[in-house]
Amino acid sequence: MTEARTRDGKRVRASEIAQLPPDAKPLTCRYCDVRVEGVGAYFKGKDGPRPTVVAAHFRLDDGGRHADECAYNAEEVLRAIARASQGLAQIDDAGRLRLVLPAGPGERTPARPQPGTAEPDGGRGASLTFTTVRPAVPPALNSAAKIAHFLALHDFDSRAVARFRVLYGDATRPIPWSRFCYPARAATGLHQLLADGQQPRHPVAVHGTVQRVSDLTRPTAYATLHAAAPRPGGRPFAVRLRTDRPALLAPLRPGTSVLAVGTWSLWPEADELRLWLSAHWQLAHWTTHPGTGEPTAIACPPPLPPEPPRPRPAAKRGTTLPTRQPRTAPPSAPPSADVPPPAAPDDGDYLLAPPRPIAAVPADAPANIPPRPSRPPTAHLTDGS
Repeated sequence: MTEARTRDGKRVRASEIAQLPPDAKPLTCRYCDVRVEGVGAYFKGKDGPRPTVVAAHFRLDDGGRHADECAYNAEEVLRAIARASQGLAQIDDAGRLRLVLPAGPGERTPARPQPGTAEPDGGRGASLTFTTVRPAVPPALNSAAKIAHFLALHDFDSRAVARFRVLYGDATRPIPWSRFCYPARAATGLHQLLADGQQPRHPVAVHGTVQRVSDLTRPTAYATLHAAAPRPGGRPFAVRLRTDRPALLAPLRPGTSVLAVGTWSLWPEADELRLWLSAHWQLAHWTTHPGTGEPTAIACPPPLPPEPPRPRPAAKRGTTLPTRQPRTAPPSAPPSADVPPPAAPDDGDYLLAPPRPIAAVPADAPANIPPRPSRPPTAHLTDGS
């Protein structure tokens, strides 16, 4: 735990343990009445090859237990996350929570919980719940935001972080939470991976608190999560969200907690670790209730409207756009072999009646008789002379 209360109810942080006067005790939990004690910072494994520093923190007195609704109650927080995950979060026998990330972060997921993750109504831990507001947050992002908030309350203590893992897509090997989600103030590990050209094969999340939001009336906008993250052996770098759709950053204000998921990259010219936002489901934001420590109003930005169709480029001078060719009727099929072709008409096919007989011409007939026509005259419909 990173916060507690003194005898007179004053809130103190773990970094102030060394300065607490004797009359400040007994100390109690920040969000419930269980007794706690302060532990100063110390080295873990100082005699080994890789000693680590354990930050100052508060721990429960022997035999103490947080209230069910306390934000520091790890077991109840895990159960509450699993209940609301729509089957994406499962708690194993060792008390660790495994979160499944769909291959497409914006995809819908089944609403049926997996066996062993749901608590019966009225069961232990049912008093601890989380709320969301519209537009609905994808269940995987919603669960990840709750986990990040819980770990922030514990100052990302390594023992708390070890209780969470991630499965991405169809992978069967879980990803440690420390390789999936980075605090913005301590994103050195992600910066080093990208600087070495080792782009993770899974989406990466960064959790932080908004420090500044740029002018949203400009074509591109950004939100700063950390202005000077430390980098060993180099200059500090900034952690920012950037986008050419400023509406995605409109809900953010300084002090808002965010979790941004996607493919992060380096911008060396600006000493910046950045994520380019292009969809609303990449970003979750919320505030913290001052009395309970629970995240309130977890939400996504409103979905973006579809982009208008791009205009057809105009033809350059001296060139013509291709024209559509007129459609032509398909060629007719050849006649079937067993159907004889129509017979060619002869000279009598156009007659309505057979021709009248022509009398023979005598040999001594006058020479002025007109010559016989080459084809018979047209017949009449009625007899006549």
